[in-house]
Amino acid sequence: MDIVNLNSFLKFGYFIAYRCDNYQLDFSKIDKSKYLDYSEKELVEIGKQKFIKGIEDAFSNDRVHVVPISGGLDSRAILAVLMDFVPVENIRTYTFGTPGTMDYEIGNFLAKKLGTDHHRFPLTEHVYSQKELVEISHLTEHQTVLFHHPPLLELKKLYSGSVFWSGYIGDAIAGGHIPKMKSRTIDQAKLKYIDHFTFTRSMDLTCCKNTDFMAEINAEWIDPEILSFEEQLLYQERCQKLTAPHVLAQTFEYKTPFINNEFMDFMLSLEEQYRKNQNLYRKLLIRLSKELFSYKTKTNFGLPLNANKAATFFYRSLNKGKRLVGQYFNVCPDPGINYLDFNRAIKNKKDLSGIIYNNIQDLKHRKIVDWIDVDTIWDCHIKGQKDHSDALLTLASLEIHLKIQA
Repeated sequence: MDIVNLNSFLKFGYFIAYRCDNYQLDFSKIDKSKYLDYSEKELVEIGKQKFIKGIEDAFSNDRVHVVPISGGLDSRAILAVLMDFVPVENIRTYTFGTPGTMDYEIGNFLAKKLGTDHHRFPLTEHVYSQKELVEISHLTEHQTVLFHHPPLLELKKLYSGSVFWSGYIGDAIAGGHIPKMKSRTIDQAKLKYIDHFTFTRSMDLTCCKNTDFMAEINAEWIDPEILSFEEQLLYQERCQKLTAPHVLAQTFEYKTPFINNEFMDFMLSLEEQYRKNQNLYRKLLIRLSKELFSYKTKTNFGLPLNANKAATFFYRSLNKGKRLVGQYFNVCPDPGINYLDFNRAIKNKKDLSGIIYNNIQDLKHRKIVDWIDVDTIWDCHIKGQKDHSDALLTLASLEIHLKIQA
C-alpha cells in the first residue's frame, strides 16, 4: 500500500486515495443573487416547502420506511414530514449508543412520544465480534475507522428490504460548518483541513509530514465567493471519503433528502447571515413542526430548539458538570458521548478489549507500521496513563481492513 495512503488512515481515520461516484454534490444551481430581496419570514416558508418537496419526491408508498433517530435535528425533520405520508405507527425507528447520553436518551424519548415502531441498541450491552467487524468493513468498502456503527447485522435482519431515510450532511448543508475565518488560497484551506480533521488526537501515528497529504486532498473547485474553500473540501473530501461510506453502508437503500435537490440549492444560495449557526434552518424546523421541536434536543443540550440563550447556557454548563463528575467518580457517562466511552470500554469490556488487542498484535507482526510501538500504546492506555482509545481504534480498524484485502 502507498505510504501516504496508509498514513492517511492513521491521520484522518479514512484512506485518502479512495474514490467513489456515489453522493457527489452538484453545486451548479447555487445562485447567490436569487434570494436577496426576500424577507426572513418569506425565506423560512420557502425553505420549509422545498424541504417537504424533497421528501415527497423521494417517497414511495409501497416501502417500509426506517429512520435512525438521535438527539439531533435532521432525522427529526425527516420524521416531521414522513408523518404526513405514513401513519406514525408504521414508521420504523431505531437509536443506538450509550444509556444516559443525550443522543441515546433523546432518541428513545422522541420515539416513545411519537409512537413509532422503535428499537433501541445499547452499545454497552452489545457483544463485539471479529465476524461482525469484518462484515462492517465490507459494507463500508474497507474505508473508515470501525466500532462506531450500530449493530449492522441486526439491522439487516430487522429491516431487510426497507428504505432508510438518512439526515446525511444535513447539518452542514444548513450551515453548521461555516468557517469563522475563510482561507484565501486553496493551499491554506488544505492545511487547515489537515489540522482540523485529524482523527487520532492522542498521539501522532504517522511517519510523514502534513504537506505529504496535500496532493491527495482536492476538490472540483468553484468560486470561493459562491462556496468557501473550507466547505468545498468538507463536502468533496471528508463527506465523500469518510461520512458517506461510514453512515451509508452498502447493504441498505437510502433516501438522502438534504442533498442534490431544491432544498440544498436553496440553503447554499442563501446569504451567510442566514446559514451561519444554522440560523434560518432552526426557524424553518420550528415552522415545519412546532410540536416535534418543542421536545428536548441535543443541539440545545437537552432543551427544545426555541429555548432562550440563558437557559441554553445553563444546560450547557450542567452537562459539562455531569461530564466532569462522571469522569472523576465514574458514576455516569458524559452526556455528549456518541457511541461508547471507548476510553473505559477498552479497559473494561472484555469482548472489545480482546478484539482490539489481538488485531493490533497482528498489525505489529505485519511490520508495515513498524515505527509505531503498539505495545507501549496499549500498556499506557490500560494503565490509565493516557486515553489512547482513538489510536487503538484506528490501529485495530486498519488491521481488520488489511486482513480482508490481503
